[in-house]
Amino acid sequence: MGREGAAKLAHKGDIGGVYVAPKARALLQAGIDFAQSVPRLLQLNLVVYVENAGAIKLYESLGFEIFGRELGAIMVDDVLYDDFHMRLDLRR
Repeated sequence: MGREGAAKLAHKGDIGGVYVAPKARALLQAGIDFAQSVPRLLQLNLVVYVENAGAIKLYESLGFEIFGRELGAIMVDDVLYDDFHMRLDLRR
């Protein structure tokens, strides 16, 4: 988990490098709980591969919502793949 450094962006945090495993929900919930204790941190953002249904379901179950789709976000072996951008409002 990281936090934006610039004053205009300091209300946002990012979650990265999460592997969906049986204990992932508890780990993510602990991260969310911690983020809610950080003063002036209002939202968490993450990015997930659009075809990773298990991860998307997990994130949605924790309250994350898709707010955008990045076309051609990554390229593997000359094939482009899209990502969803998701956001959790910590004020909920």
